[in-house]
Amino acid sequence: MVKVLKVISEPVKVITSFKKINPGRIFGYLLLATLIQTVALGILGWRFSEGNSSFLMSLIGYFILGFIATLFIAYLLKISVNTLGGSGQYYNGLTALTLGMIAPAIGFLLFSLLALIPSVGLFLGAIVMAIAIILGITTELRAIKEMFRVDMFTAFIGLVIACAGLLLAIYLAMASLTFSNMFAPVLMM
Repeated sequence: MVKVLKVISEPVKVITSFKKINPGRIFGYLLLATLIQTVALGILGWRFSEGNSSFLMSLIGYFILGFIATLFIAYLLKISVNTLGGSGQYYNGLTALTLGMIAPAIGFLLFSLLALIPSVGLFLGAIVMAIAIILGITTELRAIKEMFRVDMFTAFIGLVIACAGLLLAIYLAMASLTFSNMFAPVLMM
């Protein structure tokens, strides 16, 4: 856990240390970041769920989906940055995304704990979360820059394209599902 915190305190050194391919280490960081996010979500939702089993199952689903989604988005990131002129492998995209997840995951955990404090908890948590998100985005952009050997602008555009492509694909899938469900009764006649 102490080494993971170095992503927040010394991001450039940590990014440089990941240039040597080490899949086991990056998967460990990814599992930890996803687990921290899941625990934070569990803390936030626990008081509203009253501890029912469906809430616990949804947390397990969140953990699995978060892990798989990161693996897929890393592939999209690799495609977009390499198309823009970068030179990197899947490992580079996964590393950039994972290192960018650490600070927001820890920030989300602190936010969920601070939210338990009446009156000022949400305000303090929002400040912590803002700092964590800024650290996460800047770490991710720096990691993309270093891992794919591109300039910062290309790293930013590559990240935006990867995220926009995923969001557009989800939007189109949901729209087509809605459209097909809307006309399904008419087509059945």
